[in-house]
Amino acid sequence: MGKRLKTPHDVFTQLMLEIQIVALAFFKANLPKDLVEALDWATLTIADAVVRPEGRKALFTDMLYRVYTRGSRASVYLHVEQERKIDLTMPVRTTQYESAINLKHFKQGHKKLGLIYHIVLYNGNSKVYPDPSDLESRFERPDLVEFFPNISRCPFKLVNLNLIGDKQLAAQGPCGLMTLLLKNGRNKNFRSWMAKNKELLRSLTTTESAVVSCFDYIYNVSEEDPKKIVDIFVEVYPEQKEDIMTARIKDRRDAMQQGVRRGRREGMQEGRFDVARNMLQGGAPVAQVCKWTGLDAAYLNMLLQEMILKK
Repeated sequence: MGKRLKTPHDVFTQLMLEIQIVALAFFKANLPKDLVEALDWATLTIADAVVRPEGRKALFTDMLYRVYTRGSRASVYLHVEQERKIDLTMPVRTTQYESAINLKHFKQGHKKLGLIYHIVLYNGNSKVYPDPSDLESRFERPDLVEFFPNISRCPFKLVNLNLIGDKQLAAQGPCGLMTLLLKNGRNKNFRSWMAKNKELLRSLTTTESAVVSCFDYIYNVSEEDPKKIVDIFVEVYPEQKEDIMTARIKDRRDAMQQGVRRGRREGMQEGRFDVARNMLQGGAPVAQVCKWTGLDAAYLNMLLQEMILKK
């Protein structure tokens, strides 16, 4: 299992969980109470997200933290995977992650195994996600599972955001903004939802960088008019209007540059890119360039904007 293609959901989850107060609140809300009390949270640090099983390709975790237990200072790894789709291979994936994390743990000089707690943060469309504690039913012979002590009865903790109310998520503290937006970001009426919950969102402890990450995420995943997304974020966080507008300009330029690069790859095969650029520099209308080169008009418009920005 190599590096998966990152989605906006993965990137947003990683950026938010890199903020320690967000990660701390998330773990305290989702770990068993007795485990929370057994851990020394002052030792919480981000571990390397890249782990490499012996003789295999690297595995890339969405987020991996390490924390020590109180007193004995035993290592505990807290592993989070954000999932938009139901992945029936997740029990296998967690086994791979567990092996790779402990191999790295041993290579760092430890003599005993580290404890690893896996959390799957699900924000897909389905309210029903296969119960990880019902692992027996996934085997061809469930009746024989009890004779195999190596089979974990619950390979990961599932956090299905569809089954948790907005107020309950907000009550979890600094991680509430992350989980609320992961849950509601694809809402077709997101602007209305955000306006309705304006006071709730503003009550959540956050940072300036977190608000910008939230805006970037919603700007990229929402189905609503981008201008409405900008307007509602400025309405809810007026003190960060400049940061939000700067992020919007960056998003638009990134999208434009991606489109230009895609069009360049397609057009250069036949030398059409150079022809199009020369014609545009000479003042030829986009419609004429489109007709002569066969390149897409949307791409030519983006190319023209790029040329103007570079002047």
